[in-house]
Amino acid sequence: MAVSDFITPNYYDSDARPGVRYSFQGNITRPRQMLDGGYISFVNAADELQQILWVDGPTPVLKDLGPAGNLSLREHVHKEMGKAGYEAKQHQRHKKGGLPADVQRRVDATASELRSAQDRAELLRAIHRL
Repeated sequence: MAVSDFITPNYYDSDARPGVRYSFQGNITRPRQMLDGGYISFVNAADELQQILWVDGPTPVLKDLGPAGNLSLREHVHKEMGKAGYEAKQHQRHKKGGLPADVQRRVDATASELRSAQDRAELLRAIHRL
C-alpha cells in the first residue's frame, strides 16, 4: 500500500537536531520544512480549517477550506485540494523506494485495526437496530 509521507511530532520542533526524523519517509529534513507537492491542513486560532498547499507555482499558498459539512475532515481536505492537489498527492505516494519496512508494518497494523474497529461499529449499529 502506497501512502503519503506524514510528518512526525518533531516537525514542530523549534530547531533541527541530528538523527531526528521529521517525516516518516525522511523526505523532510528540518522542522517546518515544506516540500513541493506537499500540503499541511490545520485548524487556526479562529477555529477555521485552513491548508498550506504547494502544487502550482514557486511558493506554497494558504487556502481557507471552509466548513466540512457532513464530510470527515480528511474527505473535506481532499475535496478542497482539487485536481492539482490530488495529482501531487499521487505523485508523492508513488515515489521510488516506498516506505521503510518498519513504517510499512505500522501502516499495515493500523489499517488492520481500523478495519476491525469499523467491523465492531457496524455490528453495534446492527444490534441497536434490533
